[in-house]
Amino acid sequence: MAGRPKKNTVDYFPHMMGEGKKMAYIETKYGNDGYATWYKILETLAKTEDHYLNLNDEINAMYLCGKCRTTMELMYAIINDLVTLNVFDRDLWQHKILWSEDFIESIRDTYKRRQSVALDKMDLCIHLVNNNSINVDINSINYSKKVRKEENRRIGEIENRKSIKETAVDDDFPDDDSEVESTRKPWQPLSMEELETELMSATIWHGDLGTSVGISDPGDVPRWIEKFFVFLRGQGKNHTSLREAKSHCQSWIRRQLELGKTVESGPIAKPADLENPNRPPDNSGKWLFLNGKWRDTTTFTNAQKRKLGLIPEVSQ
Repeated sequence: MAGRPKKNTVDYFPHMMGEGKKMAYIETKYGNDGYATWYKILETLAKTEDHYLNLNDEINAMYLCGKCRTTMELMYAIINDLVTLNVFDRDLWQHKILWSEDFIESIRDTYKRRQSVALDKMDLCIHLVNNNSINVDINSINYSKKVRKEENRRIGEIENRKSIKETAVDDDFPDDDSEVESTRKPWQPLSMEELETELMSATIWHGDLGTSVGISDPGDVPRWIEKFFVFLRGQGKNHTSLREAKSHCQSWIRRQLELGKTVESGPIAKPADLENPNRPPDNSGKWLFLNGKWRDTTTFTNAQKRKLGLIPEVSQ
C-alpha cells in the first residue's frame, strides 16, 4: 500500500498571548482590526501549502482581505507595519510574498513528529524563483544564522528518529509520545554521508534544482547529485551544512552542463588549469582570476559584475 503524501500544512500553531511591544503597537494604532488581521494571516499561513502567501495573485489578496474583514488599504497598512516590526520577512515582502521565520520556528515540533521539515527561507526563495513567482538574486538574500543552525540540528534529530513509526491516526497528535534522545549535539556538523542522504531524499528540491540548471529528465537529478558527492570525495572537500551543500551542488552541476558533460559521462575532475593564474581555461574572454581560481563571469549576477568593475555602476 502506498504511503500517505507528505503534509505541508498544519492544523494548529502556538497562539502566543500578548506578543509584547509589537502587539501593543499594532493594537494601539489599529485597534481590534490590527490584532485580528495579524492572527488571521497566521491562520492562513498555517493552512497554506509551504506556509507562504503570494499576494501578487489578486485572488489571494482578495481572499485574505475578506478573511481579515478589512479594506484592502487597511490590510496592506497593517502588513507593512508588521514587516517593519519583523513579524514577516522584509526581503520577501518586497516581492509581495508573506512569510514568517518566527511562524516556521513555532511549528517545527509538528514537522519533527512527521520526520519532515518545513521550507526554510533559502529553499522557499529557490522555489519561488524557479516558479517565476519572484525575480531576485538568490545570493543577495539575507538568511538567518538561527535558521541555518536550526536546520543542521533538526536534520540530525530526524536521522536519529528514523525508527519511530509515524502514527496512522493524526500527524499532529501522535499516540506514541515516546521520544528517542538524539546523540547529535546542536553544534555538531553533519557528516558527508548524512548530507548525501538528505540531498538524495529532498524530492521537492530536486524539481527546483532540475529547473534551475536546465535538466530535462527529472530522473537524472539524483544521478547528478550522486556524481557531485563522488567529485567532493575525490577532491577531499567537505561541507557541514545542508544549505552550503545544496548551493555548491547546484553551481557544480550547472558548471558540468556548461562544459558539455552529461550524467552518463565518466568521473568528472576539476580542470587543473582553473588554478593556474597564467592560463585561463580558454580564450573566450569570459574568465576572471579571482580568489585563487578562474571564474566564468557569465555566471555572475549584475551586482557582482558592478562590484568587480566589469560593468559600470548604475547612475542615480
